[in-house]
Amino acid sequence: MRTTGEVRFNFAHYEPQRQHLLSEYAAHIKEAMTGNRDAQIRYAAILQGLENSEKKLAGDLAGADAIGLNARKKAYRDWVADDPARQARYGAAIRELDVMVAENSRA
Repeated sequence: MRTTGEVRFNFAHYEPQRQHLLSEYAAHIKEAMTGNRDAQIRYAAILQGLENSEKKLAGDLAGADAIGLNARKKAYRDWVADDPARQARYGAAIRELDVMVAENSRA
């Protein structure tokens, strides 16, 4: 399970950047394959794998948006914040995780 910060970072920064890099890599492979039968044979499977990864990432991003993943993560935090007993039980752990996620995101 990921924290709100991890989900936000993943879908706002990591996944789009990864999708962009895969797309650029695929474009370079396609360029190298143009008019080169040997390269077409050698790189066909790699290119197919890249394109499949791009499709999966696009689906993951669309799915997260479709189910309102960020809102769901926020709802959990609101649920904790609404009850002093839950705050006492989960609050410190949430704050510690937020610190770790922030450090990891900066890295």
